[in-house]
Amino acid sequence: MPFVIVTGTAGAGKTTLVERIRGYKKTKVVNVASIMEEIAERKGYSTSRDRLRYMSRKRQQEVQRLAFKKVSSISGNVVIDTHAAIKAGSMYFPGSPFTFLDSLRGLAGFVHIDANSSDIIKRRAADKSRKREKEDAHQIDNDRIVEISILAAYSSKLNIPFYIIENRQDRPGEAVKVLKAAISDLFGV
Repeated sequence: MPFVIVTGTAGAGKTTLVERIRGYKKTKVVNVASIMEEIAERKGYSTSRDRLRYMSRKRQQEVQRLAFKKVSSISGNVVIDTHAAIKAGSMYFPGSPFTFLDSLRGLAGFVHIDANSSDIIKRRAADKSRKREKEDAHQIDNDRIVEISILAAYSSKLNIPFYIIENRQDRPGEAVKVLKAAISDLFGV
């Protein structure tokens, strides 16, 4: 069961790009936040994806653990759409803690979808389906640094590669092409 984790700062276009490769070379796509939302709602903890990060840390860890347990049981080439860091106010915590990464036997690598801060601001403003904090370019740059730093630590500890793919506002097709190449490389297909 090979797994590839795809991360990205909120608004970088991660989920959009990942959805565009669904089925590529028989790749399955799993969105961890969607699974967490289902679990949290079932347990009566939260009914909104955008409120998940504000649950107590104990509940957050419980829901993450259950979500990763479900993901780890999926067979085939699985792309996991998630975040390296979860931000609640000015606090960050791991979106994929090491203890949960250990459950993913066959983790092949990480891909980080990046975009410049001005593009992220535009995308967040255009996305009416989500309720995100309004952040300026400096705050978004900090989020990007935290995400990439966590991935570098994960990659180093687990001795697996990670890619950074730029998702430019005016060239999403290029990002999809590079993502497909990274997925092919990491899955060996």
